[in-house]
Amino acid sequence: FVSTVKQFWTKTFQGKSGVFTNEPEAETPHSEFTTEESAAILRSKNTAARYLNEALQKLDAAEEEKTSLNARLKSIEEEAARRME
Repeated sequence: FVSTVKQFWTKTFQGKSGVFTNEPEAETPHSEFTTEESAAILRSKNTAARYLNEALQKLDAAEEEKTSLNARLKSIEEEAARRME
């Protein structure tokens, strides 16, 4: 099923698939994929969604750390400016 999943994702990125809509192509009765292939595609979609969610969580954490570090830098710069006076 690996080649089928690759084919599905290739079509998806070419904009030819209804993935992530209310009625994804892989789950419609007129699908070009068998039930087993559709199940493999669905598993790959779930895996991709999980990885995307993890990446978004890491991005949020990095943004929070950046904000914290920028605040700390500003504080240090202000303290340095006061000492220079």
